[in-house]
Amino acid sequence: MRRGLPMVALLLVLLTVCATPTYADSGDSLSTPNSIVVLPGESLSGNITVINPLPQNFSPLVYLGYTVEGNVSINFTAGYFLFKSLNSGESQSFPFSLTVSPDAPPGNYTLLLKFRGMTPEGAIKTLYLRLPVRITLNPIVIRSFDVHVAGRPESVNPFNGEILRATITLENIGAYPTKAILNLSVRGSSGTVFSRSASSIFGPGQETLTFNVPVGWNWTPGDYELEVVVSSMTSRQTLRREFEVSRGVELFNSSISSKTVLAGESLRAYLTVVSERKLPVNVSYLVFSNDSSISERQFPVEISPGTENIQLNLPTNVSGKLEVNASISYDGVVLGSSELSYRVLAYPSLSNVSTRLNGSKLTLLLVINNPNPVQLDAILYYNVSINGTLAYADSMNLQLQPGGIKKELPFFVSPDSNVTYGLALRGEEGTDFGSWRGSIKVPPVQRQSTSSTPQNTSSSSPPGGAEGGGVLWLVGVVVVIILVIAIAFAMGSREEEGYVSPWERARKPRTKPKPKRRSPLGRFKRPKLPKFIENRELPRRFRRRPVAKTKKKKE
Repeated sequence: MRRGLPMVALLLVLLTVCATPTYADSGDSLSTPNSIVVLPGESLSGNITVINPLPQNFSPLVYLGYTVEGNVSINFTAGYFLFKSLNSGESQSFPFSLTVSPDAPPGNYTLLLKFRGMTPEGAIKTLYLRLPVRITLNPIVIRSFDVHVAGRPESVNPFNGEILRATITLENIGAYPTKAILNLSVRGSSGTVFSRSASSIFGPGQETLTFNVPVGWNWTPGDYELEVVVSSMTSRQTLRREFEVSRGVELFNSSISSKTVLAGESLRAYLTVVSERKLPVNVSYLVFSNDSSISERQFPVEISPGTENIQLNLPTNVSGKLEVNASISYDGVVLGSSELSYRVLAYPSLSNVSTRLNGSKLTLLLVINNPNPVQLDAILYYNVSINGTLAYADSMNLQLQPGGIKKELPFFVSPDSNVTYGLALRGEEGTDFGSWRGSIKVPPVQRQSTSSTPQNTSSSSPPGGAEGGGVLWLVGVVVVIILVIAIAFAMGSREEEGYVSPWERARKPRTKPKPKRRSPLGRFKRPKLPKFIENRELPRRFRRRPVAKTKKKKE
């Protein structure tokens, strides 16, 4: 007796829901992902999924009936009419059967299924479910169509060399076997690149077909369209899918370590490759100048997903402007290419060294040649030795303009010496551009010799000439002696106070000088004035004037 009480309560609720003439509101919709395809005059059975997209929960939910939108005779029967509960966002299925009249015209119709449910608050709502129905004369129906890359089911965009897989599920909804023809084609910007067709007899029920579309390396990257046409004796159905083909490997960037390089120095170029796949590729590059090939090289590289830098060693044994064509390829198909250029600079040289000697000044005259059209920086080292001893050694930085420059190096050397000199021209990184050694003999200084003019032996001197010269000499000596005596006499006759002539000093006896009177206090020095250091820090107008020292007058 107790076991029957819940069933009785449920029946009472159903009677209340179905018999209630009024309800809170109506017009809310349920949803379903299903649709029905049927032939005229045939029956169909299956399951329908009901989804509650509304924010309310319903308990219970009762199916009341259906109506057909369209002028057609369709008989729909639900397998059961009661859902114990259907919460918000929940989905449930129920069985059904459907029969279409033989004279039903082909077309699209809608079954409007009516439900009534009760909310937890006790409100009763009327709900509707719209079920699409398509009546067709073609018994072959496409149930599913899937396109993906073989080995990468999450992607529909293949790389060159991969396989695009198309899977089609067909169903014969009729009661008899039916023949159908499938045509699959791929079209791109240049037209159809792939096509295939197949025919088969399909019995009642479902059958799955798979087509593999190889994406060749001759397919240019871009957008393509896959089209599947299913044809039977009574109708034709077409499905399309768009996809994109790419190489999967891209030459993203190219660079060079330096645009200019000296001949013989190392130079590298770099190719940055971005890859979405693992692929063995060939890297090739050609170096040429004025349409003349200088170097050509090719080597394999295994590319992995991600970013990879490929290093190229460029030749620098030929001076001038050089062009580089670099590319990566697979099986003869170029995946990317790039063009670079650089200039190889020829070495400057000491084309001529000469000397100029002017007395003790030796000047080295240098002519330095720069055959390049751009300026070069160089360092000139030089040394000069005199008689085997190093006298000068130094260096200087030079800026060599296109064509070259002239330079003079002056030195002072000793007469009558052997001078050797050495020159070396190098680059900023120590590259040897050339050297020069030489020597020069410095002559001795030539002194001018004075020669006496020979006297004419035939000429005669005047009589008495020698005796006249001796007399004059004696007269001069006497005059000098007289002058000295006169000066001494004048000095001795002075009567100035304190002056004693030499003669008086000689006659006057020497007396001992009296000692100086000393102070009983001993030696006494006048105290010095104090010095104030802060006086120097004051402005000039506030500085203390120094006290002038007073000199003691002599009495």
